[in-house]
Parts: sequence; structure tokens; C-alpha cells
Amino acid sequence: WLLAQQKSDGAWADQAYSEHWHIDSKVPTTAYIAWALIEAGYADTPQVAQAISYVREHALQEEDAYALALAANALSAYDPDDATTQAVLDRLYEMRVEEDGAVYWQAGAASFMGGAGESGSLETTALAAIALMRGHAHSDAVSGALAYLIQGKDSWGTWRTTQATIL
Repeated sequence: WLLAQQKSDGAWADQAYSEHWHIDSKVPTTAYIAWALIEAGYADTPQVAQAISYVREHALQEEDAYALALAANALSAYDPDDATTQAVLDRLYEMRVEEDGAVYWQAGAASFMGGAGESGSLETTALAAIALMRGHAHSDAVSGALAYLIQGKDSWGTWRTTQATIL
């Protein structure tokens, strides 16, 4: 079904896949779906290759850390050593905020699952850490991100939202 929804340019448009997150950019939606397909074993399909080409072409234009972290995860899952993957990871690294030994990424818009504010930043930071680890990049930021995530755990042992806790 997902493959049948792909546009001719390799992207997926935000067609209310999420009730929370609607933006004009096709990069985060395409990255999120491509990443899921890669993890599900579809990395060698022409559709995923076309989606990755789309993400590679447009990811560095993204200004939102959440969108860029999704792109970084799709690219790192597909080919962590690719020059564009590394450039996206470097751009993501530049967007970090450092505070008292912790590193985090602020979410600009609500996440696909509706995380905003602190919850959105927890999701975004977890996504950034996953991408940086998978791409073998900026281990200093990964350590700081893990510190931030540990500090963000609430009294119930979770991270405010289901998606943040999962990540």
C-alpha cells in the first residue's frame, strides 16, 4: 500500500497520514516512510532508491531539526557512508543545543505523533541520536543526547509520550 502511494518524483506527500503534523515539505514524510521500508527489508527496491534520491536532493534545505533527523535516519539506514548522509548528519549536528553537559535538538513543529514542546524535543533528540549513532558521526553529541534523554525521564519511568518513550 505504501509503495502504491509514492509520487512519480519518489516522494510521499503529507496526505493526512498524521492527524498532528501537516507541513508543505515532502522530505520528512518521504524520509519516515523510506526509513520504515528499509527497516522492513525493502531497501533494494527501486521505490526506496527513488525515495532516497529525493531525500538526498532536498534534505539539506530543511530548517526543522525533527524533519532533518528523520531524513538523517532514512539516509543512515540506507547508506551511512554516503557523502550526502554525512553532510546531513553534519547539518543536524550544527543544529544541536548544548546546556550543562546535555545536548538536545528543539522541535519546531509537532511530530508525526503530536509531540510538541518538551515532548517534541525528546522525540527529536532521540531521532538525532539514533541517526548519529547509525552514521558513526559526532559521538560527543550522542553522549550529550543520551544525558539529555536520561534527564528527561519522568516520574512514571517514561518520556512524556508513547513515541518519545519508544524512541
